[in-house]
Order: sequence, then structure tokens, then C-alpha cells
Amino acid sequence: GRLDRDGVRFEQRRIAMPGNGDAPLLVTQTKIRPPFSIGESVVAGVGVFAVIALLLAFALRTWLGRLLPRIESLSSGVRLFAIDGQTSAELDRLLTTATGTGADELAEVALASRDMVATLALRENQRHAAEQQLRQSEQFFRDVAESAGEFVWQVCANNTYVHLSAQASVAFGRPLTELIGHPVYEFIAARERGAFARQVRLQARSGAPYRRFLMPIVRPDGERRWLAFSGMPIRDENGVTQGAYRGTAEDVTDRRRAEEE
Repeated sequence: GRLDRDGVRFEQRRIAMPGNGDAPLLVTQTKIRPPFSIGESVVAGVGVFAVIALLLAFALRTWLGRLLPRIESLSSGVRLFAIDGQTSAELDRLLTTATGTGADELAEVALASRDMVATLALRENQRHAAEQQLRQSEQFFRDVAESAGEFVWQVCANNTYVHLSAQASVAFGRPLTELIGHPVYEFIAARERGAFARQVRLQARSGAPYRRFLMPIVRPDGERRWLAFSGMPIRDENGVTQGAYRGTAEDVTDRRRAEEE
């Protein structure tokens, strides 16, 4: 068995001597010595911990050394895109650097950023292409209208001119700056203004297209002219009219006078 004496552990063994039952027993006690003392164990534990800590610090420093440049590249790429709002060779280089070998979470973030930038760039290009096509269509429409002696016009829901092509200044005898932002019936003779204003408002509320709506205007020199307006309602993305119209108009004064004669 084992026993402790003054903090020291002994292993005790009883050995029977040969003979009859009265033979004495030989008792031996062997001091048990641990492989290390408490102090030695503490020193060894601290040493092992220090070695592990140094290895972890080295591994972390090496890992951060590889990771920090990629984090900086990703951050720079995000800032560049936020400022420019478009792709570039520099942005692609920064995101490629941030991606690295593509085997960790940072690479996934960088790849997702590249996909987002590519999607936004595609949408921006599509928007620019649509705007360019719209401008070309509008220019074509204006060219055709003005070549036929007409001008292009657009009014908002309260029947105020928001757009007029250059030919309108010839018909009204006024610069465009005196026309845009003013109601369509402002240039009608005062005695006729009320009746035509009601017709214009009724037409706008109907939401229906119209052709050759005759409207008399008075030029700054007092000359009375007749303009024939044709228009289509402007619809929103849901196909609903809001009272705004656009179309063409022409000066038919000479033709009207010839018919009256």
C-alpha cells in the first residue's frame, strides 16, 4: 500500500518470511519521488506556454502580413468605386489583389464586390445607351416636325409649356424664354382666353389624343395667328395619364385666310 509522512509519499510492501505461521514479516518502504518537483513543473509549464504563444504570434503575424494588403486593396477599390461610380483598370486591379487565391472569406467578399461592380456598370451602360437612343429619337422627331414647318411642344398637367423646339419662337414671335413656363392660353387674346382655357382643360382631363386643335394667339406686335395643335397624352410606367401632353403644332394662319377668302 501507500502512505504519506510529512508530505512525502512512500510505497510500503510486506514480505512473508518462509516458515510456519509464526515467521516474522519483512516490511519495506520505498520513497516515491515524482518526476518533477512543483517548482520544476511550473517552470516547464511556463516554458511550454511561452513557446506556444511565440508560435501563435508568428503564425498570426505571417497571416496578417498576407491579409492586410488584400484588405487595403479591397478598401481602396470600394472608395474608388464610390467616387467614380464606374469600372476602371485600377478598380479591377485592386479587386483582383483583394481576391488573392480565392480560398478564404475575404476572397468571397472581393468576388461579391466584383460581381456587384460588374452588375452596376452593366446597368449604367444600359441606361446611357437608352438615354442616347431617346435623344436620337427626339432629335429625329424634331427634325421631321420642323422640316414640315411644325414645332414640337410639351405641357405638364397644369397646361404649362415645359418644352418647345426652336421653330415655336417663329410661330409665336417670341423667344423661347418667354414661352416655356407659361400656360398655353396666356398668349390667346384676352376676350377669347376664358373659352379656350376651358377647352384646353377639358381636353387634358379627357386623356385622349387629339389632332389639329385650333388655337388663336396674339404676337407681341398685335398680329393674330392661328396654330393647329396635335397631341398625345403622356403616360407613366403603369400606363396612366396624368394630364400632361406632347405633340406638334403648325402655323395655319395663311391657309385659314385663304379658305376664308
